[in-house]
Amino acid sequence: MKQVASTSNTIQPFAGLDAEERDFQASQQKGGSRKVNNPRSPFRPPDDEEVFVTRETEKVKQKEVKEAAKHLMIWDKNTATSRAPLRRVKDSDIAAASTEETMTSFNAKQKGYISAAMHIARSRV
Repeated sequence: MKQVASTSNTIQPFAGLDAEERDFQASQQKGGSRKVNNPRSPFRPPDDEEVFVTRETEKVKQKEVKEAAKHLMIWDKNTATSRAPLRRVKDSDIAAASTEETMTSFNAKQKGYISAAMHIARSRV
């Protein structure tokens, strides 16, 4: 076990060790195993330094992408339509309502008026 003496002549355990070695040493003193304190464990939160480094690299990548997109022509850029193109609706996609279904809410007299009006409209075309 490494021990480094500080300026106040007191011995500080774990000083000068990297995070993995500190975790291993601490787990050995508690009687634990190395598997429990593995720094790559998905159940262990990342260090603050790792979070900031990851965040900074993501920001740099985003700036690079944005800067590269500035000089592209519009047909080369990724717009909302190019990422997920609009779907063209065809007449066959929309089912026409059958005439029997629309006429069910009318009484016999009203159905006669409607059919007469439709006959007149067809004759004018």
